[in-house]
Amino acid sequence: MHRSGLTEAPGFALPDQKGRVHALADYLARGRLLLTFHRGTW
Repeated sequence: MHRSGLTEAPGFALPDQKGRVHALADYLARGRLLLTFHRGTW
């Protein structure tokens, strides 16, 4: 856990609507990232 109380997310990859896979590591390579999850229904 970091001093701010936040934790690091484990590495993962997920497909988008078109089947392209997006990996957390790819976005982190560009710089900082804020990741949020919204629970809901479609």
